[in-house]
Order: sequence, then C-alpha cells, then structure tokens
Amino acid sequence: ENMPHVGYRFSYGTSNLAGTFASGKLEYIHKWNQETYSVNFLRDFRSTSFRSAGGFLFENTELIRNVVLLDTTLLNVNLKYSITDFWAGRLLQLKSRSKWIKSGLFLTARINQYENQDKQTPFSEYLYLFQDKTLLLFSTGISREGFKKDKMIYTFGRIEDVPFGYQFSITAGHEWGQVKNRPYLGIGAAIGNYFKNSTAYWAARIAYGAFISEGLPEQGAFRLQTNYISPLYHPNRYHFRHLVSYTYVHGINRYQGEYVSV
Repeated sequence: ENMPHVGYRFSYGTSNLAGTFASGKLEYIHKWNQETYSVNFLRDFRSTSFRSAGGFLFENTELIRNVVLLDTTLLNVNLKYSITDFWAGRLLQLKSRSKWIKSGLFLTARINQYENQDKQTPFSEYLYLFQDKTLLLFSTGISREGFKKDKMIYTFGRIEDVPFGYQFSITAGHEWGQVKNRPYLGIGAAIGNYFKNSTAYWAARIAYGAFISEGLPEQGAFRLQTNYISPLYHPNRYHFRHLVSYTYVHGINRYQGEYVSV
C-alpha cells in the first residue's frame, strides 16, 4: 500500500545568512512512498570581489520507485541512500590595468559521496546511479570579469549588471566506486562581451569532461552554449529586444540506457 495517504513538505531557507551572502536551506519531505530530509548551505563566487566560497549538502532519502533499465523495469524497488557533498574555493586577486575589471586565479576542491544503505545493489553499470561511490575533484583556472549597466533585459524597472570578460578552467580528480576506480579530467572556457560600437551582447561557454577507463573516455559529455541579446529597440512607445539562446550537448561513451539532456 502506498503511504502516507496525505503527504507534506517543510522547507525553510535564507539567501543572506548572517550578512555573509551565504544561502541556507533546510527541508523535510514526507509524501507518497518517499521520506527525505536535507540541509544545504552555499556561498558561491558571485563576482571576483568574493575571495572565499564553499558549500555543503547532506541528503538522506528512503523511497520506493520503479527503476527503468534498457530492457526491463524493476518494480517497487526500495531505495535507501545518503548524499554528502562538500566544496571550498579560494580566489587570488591578480593585478588589473583597469579599476572596472578584476582578474583572479581560483582554486577549488570538492568531495561527493553517495552511500547506498541497503547494500543490495547489483554490480551492474545499468545501476551506476545507485552504487556506492566517492568522487574527489580539484579545479583551477583564471577569470577576468567586469560589469556594465544595462536595462530591460530580464527585468523591468531596474538596472541590471551584465558581465563581460573571460574564464578558463581545468578539473582533475578520481572516483572510487563499487565496480571500479577511475580518474576524471575536464576543461572549460567562457567568454562574453558587447559588440563593438553596439549595445548588442553575446556570450559563449564550452565544456568537456569525462572519466578515463582503460585509457578511453567514459561517461563523458561535451557542452556548448551561446547567448545573444539584441539592442533595445524603441518603435513608437514600445520597447523590445531579441533574446536568442542555443545549447548543444553530446554524450561520449555513455553507459547503455544512459542519456544526457540540456
């Protein structure tokens, strides 16, 4: 029998915890065949003026669900798991020729652990999501960022800060799993700016990452994202822009039945 008959959810969050620009959220969910409690704290690099950042997430869940595999469906599987995720980063300021543009070198580390509490998951790649694993990542890169004031892009009636500049990053790490251990490598870059002699804006981001198994990439993904914001047009009493976004994602040697999405 599906329990409980009446579900409920409790959630409490704040976006500026004790004036530190850190967000926090506590949540408890008890609904049809699921019970979850989680805690999440986050202070990200909102701009190059933030020198320290980090985050912590813990989630414990027990649920009953159908697991869809490539050639069959496992009905009413009882899943009990916990997720622990912790990361921290530091931004080192670099000298800049302009006071309006800030440059920095960032260093971050992250550890993510998934623990299956019932210990009955088969050693199959199809059930990779439900297997015990620990992922350790280190990332470094450089960013050069500035902001320009603009209006009527995503909001109406207030000034918006539009970022311009570039960012490059490289990530390396290792995963320890039930089936095998394997390294991880990733690289990414982003750039954005206004067109010369124009108020039109463009931005692009590209990223590639994959695990390495027996010398070949595995469970990798390539992602390309572009954005275009046209100038603000003023026909008569009206104001409008064109906003164009394109996202391309390509999975690389994914497991059978596994998929990626935008």
